[in-house]
Amino acid sequence: MTLLVVCAVGGRGCAGWFLGGLRASQIGAAAAALALLACVDLSSRLCDLRLKELLDRFLNADVGAEAATEAMLAAVTLYQATVFPLTLHGVNAAERDARRSAAYRMAADENLPRPAQVAAAAALEAIDVGDAKTTSAELFILRPTTRAYRVGWSAGSGGSSTELDSNRRGAA
Repeated sequence: MTLLVVCAVGGRGCAGWFLGGLRASQIGAAAAALALLACVDLSSRLCDLRLKELLDRFLNADVGAEAATEAMLAAVTLYQATVFPLTLHGVNAAERDARRSAAYRMAADENLPRPAQVAAAAALEAIDVGDAKTTSAELFILRPTTRAYRVGWSAGSGGSSTELDSNRRGAA
């Protein structure tokens, strides 16, 4: 940073010297120094605001909801893998039933936020029907819903639960 300031002030001073003499070089150096100081001040204030926002998000986070949504997503995707296995006889009925009961238990967890419960129920219903295309669409909705409860995740990039609910209604 110091090198940037020295180069900018020195360059402005040299340009002023060549174009207008000593007085112009002093004015050019002062203008460059003021502009750089204003930029440094602005960038440090923006960094402080961003840091404060992130710290507030981490300190006020609901880690129980985050853990519950992550566990539920893992259980639902494991159940999906047992219903739609990649190999012909890769999963037996006992394993499929165990994964199904675990997924339903996780989807009904009391720590799970309501939008995540609704999305999980829709995904589990699609898996139970056995339609791969509908299952894929419901999991496409479930993943951003789960992601919205991650600590440090920007809500603007994952979508809100009301957006997800309106998308679900529009698709139905």
